[in-house]
Amino acid sequence: MTKLSDAVSASNLDSYELARRSNVSEKRLNGYLSGRHSFSRAPLEDAVAIANALGGRIEDYMEDAAEDGEAEKLDDRLRLQLFLDSVDEYELIMKNVGRPQTVTIGGSGEKTEKRYSQLIVEGMLLRKYYSSDEVQLAKVIDSFRRLIPDDASPDVLHTVDLLEKDTPSQGNKSQIVFSNADGSYSSSVDLLFDVLYGITLHGDPDRIQRLARWPITAQCLALYESNVERRKGVVTVRQYIDLAIKDGLFALD
Repeated sequence: MTKLSDAVSASNLDSYELARRSNVSEKRLNGYLSGRHSFSRAPLEDAVAIANALGGRIEDYMEDAAEDGEAEKLDDRLRLQLFLDSVDEYELIMKNVGRPQTVTIGGSGEKTEKRYSQLIVEGMLLRKYYSSDEVQLAKVIDSFRRLIPDDASPDVLHTVDLLEKDTPSQGNKSQIVFSNADGSYSSSVDLLFDVLYGITLHGDPDRIQRLARWPITAQCLALYESNVERRKGVVTVRQYIDLAIKDGLFALD
């Protein structure tokens, strides 16, 4: 059994109907359901279509790495190179999109809408470093640790320990809590998830309903706070990897 097959059973849909609704061939779908083909490695269009047909998120149906029979362990050097390349791409995109330097409560119009769009783009780009992805920071740090030579200074290993400790799984150490006139409360990371999984990367009516309580300026501030913290984590990990390579602890080629 897989998480996907469990979800299909709970939905009372058979494979034929799910294939019809998702427009994914029944043969491919059965491969994902049986675990012969990893849903975690399914083409994005298949994963999105199946998740939408089931009314859930792609992440809900992905197997944990230890349970995924087809999941191959990515080479540590390849993972770090993939991470470095992805950070370069992220910075290039943000250089062209633009990154707001400050965000304040209040205001509206084109300037606020532009900031909102910039913040959403950055939020989407940063998401992979804090989700089940090959460049998830936790995985990158693990690969980093394994590449450090056995005879390296204890200070180096201690530094990696601190790096791991200071990198929250969701990338947000902010304690800011937003309160609304209706008495509702939300943290910046909760608002970030509602924006990403409610209306941008996915469509979720419950999340959209929650977002409707918050003015766009509050959403901007929450996105800004989350993006700053998440970007800080990514940049810090990159800096330590670059320094280790520069100091000759290991090479990626």
